[in-house]
Amino acid sequence: MISDIDNKDIFFHFDDMKKTSLSKQFLKDAKNKYLIRFTFKVMGYYGKYSMSRKAVDIELVNIEPIIYQDTNTDPLGYSNTGMVPGPVFIPGSGNSNA
Repeated sequence: MISDIDNKDIFFHFDDMKKTSLSKQFLKDAKNKYLIRFTFKVMGYYGKYSMSRKAVDIELVNIEPIIYQDTNTDPLGYSNTGMVPGPVFIPGSGNSNA
């Protein structure tokens, strides 16, 4: 699990996920297929070597499929098969004849 606050991994124990009704297998299979959002509290504790953090009181907020963009299509919707849009001027490029 990665915290939106600091973009760091945060440890959680599966027992703390009981309220979500998600199985371990679903979480494993969902890794590159779904964006799963949770709310949770952060508990600090002294681990083996230093202070550590753990997510507790975990609740499911949303599950949405990850949609990958076709890498053969540019943002304007043109296919990278030789068809390109007309001349494009890119400010600051020094090329006003493009």
